[in-house]
Amino acid sequence: MKIPFKRIWSEKRYDLKHWLFYNLVISLSPIWLSCLFLAFGKVFRFYDHLLDGRLLIFTATLSGASMNFFVTDTKLNLRHTERFIFNGLLAAIFLGAGGYTAIVTLNQFAPGVLLTPLVVATTIVALALAVYFNLYLAGVRSVYTDQELMQALIEEEKDSIAKEKTLLAETARAANEIDGARL
Repeated sequence: MKIPFKRIWSEKRYDLKHWLFYNLVISLSPIWLSCLFLAFGKVFRFYDHLLDGRLLIFTATLSGASMNFFVTDTKLNLRHTERFIFNGLLAAIFLGAGGYTAIVTLNQFAPGVLLTPLVVATTIVALALAVYFNLYLAGVRSVYTDQELMQALIEEEKDSIAKEKTLLAETARAANEIDGARL
């Protein structure tokens, strides 16, 4: 069963907004607070946070902590959704950890050779992946605890499959030709 993110967002928007607040706004407070306090002194250094790897470590840590869900909580039949989220979290972890490792290594052994646009792009992509897949995971976990919603989603999927089968059967009956051969 695949649970689409849009469906989860429409049903669990309030819960997911709380997740965003606690896991992004609060968790990233050291970064945005330092930017705010430095701005009081007319020092604008947000760009440095994209270049030094702090956000890459954040993405790897946020996604790594979520991997526990796949070890302990996935007991329902959500293989398609699970695999998609699992692969996305792994991508965020490897991109974050790999990017951070590259930054630290290059700064240590070849200072000044970082390709700034690539570091910024990697950081933004890793952060976007981590936020999306962790938010999706939070939504799936929220659906797990709501048995009524889970039943509704299962029924919707069964209805969708039945409609698809009916449409396919009608199309097959109406066909006069298949792969160039007349029936």
